[in-house]
Parts: sequence; structure tokens; C-alpha cells
Amino acid sequence: MRKISALLVILMLFSVPAAAGKPLMFRFKGVGVDEELIDAAMMLFRGALEEEGKYMPVSAFDLLGDTGCYEADCAATLASGAGLGTAIVGSITRLGGKYIVRVQLVDAEDASVIFSEDGVSRTEEDLDVVLARLARSVTTGRKLDKTVEVGMITEKEAEKPLRRESYSSKGLRAGFIWPLDDSFGNKVDRLIVLDLAYQYDLPDFYLMGRSGIRWGDGACDICFFDAKIGRYLSRSDFSPFINAGLGIHYIRGAEL
Repeated sequence: MRKISALLVILMLFSVPAAAGKPLMFRFKGVGVDEELIDAAMMLFRGALEEEGKYMPVSAFDLLGDTGCYEADCAATLASGAGLGTAIVGSITRLGGKYIVRVQLVDAEDASVIFSEDGVSRTEEDLDVVLARLARSVTTGRKLDKTVEVGMITEKEAEKPLRRESYSSKGLRAGFIWPLDDSFGNKVDRLIVLDLAYQYDLPDFYLMGRSGIRWGDGACDICFFDAKIGRYLSRSDFSPFINAGLGIHYIRGAEL
């Protein structure tokens, strides 16, 4: 009797990981996509998941028929009833020209979501890459942006940004300015400009600073520090922008 009991315990220990490694995989829910695309996506995702080696999914359709189940709660109930420890549900949604794929790994015992991740593809051709990355994410528990490797990069990720990510520059500026009205006194016709300027660019914003002096005809403007923050209004080569700033100056007008 003790030998039989020990054997049962051993079989139970080995059956737990086996069940956990065979999630019940339900048909993906489609929004704005045709059935053929869902079938192809299911086949690609299942194949990629099996290649990762950790999970060997069991088809819910083959085991239970057309369940119409797309949510975690009903998937957990059906998986538990089938003696399986986990379930996989997902969806493919088309928004304009892009496809959003969501995959969830669900615990059959309490219907909690063990892992959930979304992948975005701008074309049908990139769906195989996104599905392979999602399979790796489900297997490893890592988010999609952590699964990039050679041969698994989408078209969007391969594109160069329309603006540089960040860039800093500094230099000297020299020239002339002509004051209007009597801003520096009636006798000031022109001021010489000498500035040390600095600018730091981000994709959508920039920070600019300068220090310098402007003088002429007995007037001067000493800029201890000027700071501006601005925002680019587009990412084209020629972009309008808005900015605001403040500074500390010493200004002396010309004597009348």
C-alpha cells in the first residue's frame, strides 16, 4: 500500500508541470479582420510557442468544439474542466492600417491573468514577427520591447525617426542689431552682438541658453544668462515652434 501511495504522489508531482505546460488555447477574437487572417495568426502563434519549448498548447476547438469563449473567466473554467492548468486567449484588432494583437496567459484555478501583452503591426506582413515576439514574451514573461533580436524586428522599429532623438550644440554668435525707436536712447543706431549660445534638442522640445554682450554708441546690454524652452509643432525638416523664457540682464542706455 505504501508503494502504491508513493507512486501516486510521484505521478501527481509529474502531472502538475505537464498540465501547466499544456495551456488550452482558444481561438483569437477578431475585430475588423477576416477569418482567414485569424486562422493564419493562430497557426503562426501556436507554432512559435511550440518552438520556444516551454508550452505545448492544446487546441480548444479540437478538444471542446466551437466554444465562443474569448475572455479569461470562461477560458479558465473550461481549461480547469479539461484538467489543464492554464489557458491562452487573445484578439486581433484592426485600427486603420495597423493591427493590434493581444495575448493573455490565464491561470485556470482562479482566472487570474498570469501574463498579458499587446503587439502592434503596421502591415499584415509584419504579423508573423509580432506573433513570434509575443510567443517569446509569453514564454519568458518579458515585455515585447525586451524581445528584440536579429530577424525579429518590425518595419516600424526599423524606421529611422523623423527627428533625431537628442542633440546638443554650442557656439559663438556675432553680428549686429539695430534698435527700434528709443529703446536704447535716441543716439543708438547699431549695437554689436557677441553671444555664447547653447541648445539641446529632444524629438519634440528644445532648451536654449545664451550669455553675451551687445554694445555701441555708449549703450550696452550684458546678458548674464538667458534660458528658453520651446516646442516643435511638427517633425518635418522645416517646423514652426513656440517658446518662452527668462533671463538676467544689465542694460545701460546711451546718454542723450
